[in-house]
Amino acid sequence: MKTKFFISDVDGTLVDRMPIYAQTFAELVAPFGVKPEIAKKYYYESALGSLSGEFAEILSKHNVTFIESDLERLYWEFFEKVEKENIKLFPGVKETLQTLKREGLKLCATSGSRTAPLETLFAKKGLFFDVVLGSDREFAKGDAHITFFARFFGVVREEFCRNA
Repeated sequence: MKTKFFISDVDGTLVDRMPIYAQTFAELVAPFGVKPEIAKKYYYESALGSLSGEFAEILSKHNVTFIESDLERLYWEFFEKVEKENIKLFPGVKETLQTLKREGLKLCATSGSRTAPLETLFAKKGLFFDVVLGSDREFAKGDAHITFFARFFGVVREEFCRNA
């Protein structure tokens, strides 16, 4: 069976944003009394969850009282800061994706980041994905993204998974 689809995460896989993310996370929770080194360590250990959930958990662990609007504000500030940074691709990413594309694979990017800034970043870096899906749409990264990709390409989910 020939592979038809390629799915890649973005942060920590294609681009090196994890240090920027950890630093920004630490800066945003510092005014709540969370020490930067603790916040960075926490971020690296929990970065697979939802960002708002990560803010809520670290603030709760430090006995900080907050309301939902605090989490929303932190979420938007986080992305406003990191999206201004100069992001570097990991070595070989562009060449590898170009090779996959030449081989006829459909390229999918899945991320916990926001979709539109990812599309802009990819355009600037010369990365051409068939579909980019962040977690700012109606569902978070994970199983729902796989279902979305299958529908996008007009195939049933099981077929998509067998060929990815």
